[in-house]
Amino acid sequence: MQGNLVDRCLKKVSSAADILLAKTGTVKKLKKALAAAKKELKSSKAELSASKKDLAAAKTRAKEFKIELKAHQKDLNDARKAATSIGKNINTQLNSMKKRADVFLQDGQYGFAAEIYGFIDKLSPDETRHLGSFGNALMYLDRFEDAEGVFRRRMSLNPNDPQTVNRLADALAGQNRHLDAAILLEKYFADNETDERVESRILTHRNLANAPLPAIARAGEEGLKVYEQTKSLSQVQDKILQELQRSGLAMTSYSELFGADETLWQAAKEEFDRFSDQEKVRALSAKITACKDFNSDPAFAASFKPSLISYFDVLGEIELDSPISRLYTSHEILGIANAYNQTATKIRNLHMWINPPLHEENVNGRKGSQQWHRDQEDSRILKCFIYFSDIDDGSGATDFIKNTSVTCSNLVDPVIPYPNSTGYPKEDILWSKVPKENHIKAEGKEGTVVFLDTNGMHRGGYVRERARHIAMCTFLRPVSSMVGISVRVKAHQDELAKLDPVGAYAVQ
Repeated sequence: MQGNLVDRCLKKVSSAADILLAKTGTVKKLKKALAAAKKELKSSKAELSASKKDLAAAKTRAKEFKIELKAHQKDLNDARKAATSIGKNINTQLNSMKKRADVFLQDGQYGFAAEIYGFIDKLSPDETRHLGSFGNALMYLDRFEDAEGVFRRRMSLNPNDPQTVNRLADALAGQNRHLDAAILLEKYFADNETDERVESRILTHRNLANAPLPAIARAGEEGLKVYEQTKSLSQVQDKILQELQRSGLAMTSYSELFGADETLWQAAKEEFDRFSDQEKVRALSAKITACKDFNSDPAFAASFKPSLISYFDVLGEIELDSPISRLYTSHEILGIANAYNQTATKIRNLHMWINPPLHEENVNGRKGSQQWHRDQEDSRILKCFIYFSDIDDGSGATDFIKNTSVTCSNLVDPVIPYPNSTGYPKEDILWSKVPKENHIKAEGKEGTVVFLDTNGMHRGGYVRERARHIAMCTFLRPVSSMVGISVRVKAHQDELAKLDPVGAYAVQ
């Protein structure tokens, strides 16, 4: 009994010992794990401390970066300001140089102008503002091939500028490449808005290239057929024609051309006097003479010819049965025009003009057609002036330079493209091309009749002392580009029936 009890106690002790040993091992493991955790915690704390240090260092570096960035930003802003200032200074310098070149161009110092424009072009090759003026200066210097290059470059930078296209056409014409000029204009304006002036230029270039359009060619054939019906010329007419063909200008008088019968002259004189005696004409004459500056008066500022009084503006169209019209449709005048043009011609732009004397202190000088130029509607542009007052230098006699029209030119290249692009040539350029002794001033008494081909170099009179009273008419070949758009004589069918076929053809 006692032995069993001891055995049971020993078993319990043994079991308790086993449990204790097991518990002791677990505790050791726990202690070991705890020690490892403490060690890991310590390591994490060290890493955290290092991270905090890194973070603090990063924050410090970020602050330093901000300071450096702010400094760099300031440097960048300063650099931008400096670049802007330099750019403005360069632009100011270029503008100053362009203004100086523009002054040279205006004053006719084309060599200096071209040199400055060329320098600007090297500094700023993509700039277009100076290229037009650069090309014009080269045109004035007869450097048409160089001008072509400048205008082509301007066109590449601004392909939609019609002015550049027109200038390029002029540069081509200056090289006698009229067909190329016509094709250029036709190609560009086929898809762009055009006007009668452009169409006129195309036809002119084609005529000069002997490549007229079919419709124009047909008009030329019709004119030749009508020309076959023209009467032969008198000795007086033949003499006038020969002088006109030789120099481009011929002068005669009504009495020499028409003979002793002055009935038509007296009727024409009375008609002109009725025009000049109009109250509106007298008032406008007084206003023109009193004006010292047309540009300061809105009534004159927009006018191309502010000092001119036209019959059309006062009394309207000139009728076909008027004495003035009968003068120009007469065989005496029309026969010379047809013989000179070598075809039946068209009468256009028949006018009666009065030019009052300008104020002695007028500041405007010569304007528009009062400057040297050549008309370019055709290679032959015959005009006829009839004087209804004595006209000399003081009353505005027309200036003309012999042998400068296409038909008789032996001094001036007939393809000089004035005034299409570069305006009116300065006198020093003009006199460098022609001798001054070829200058004619068409002075004459009342009744003087002047024929001149205005394709030649000429300029309208500058009236300083006495009024100029003249009638004027243009005789155009039927192939001329201006036939369809120029002013016609107002004609009724019953009046046309009174004319011979040549006269009727001329006014239609």
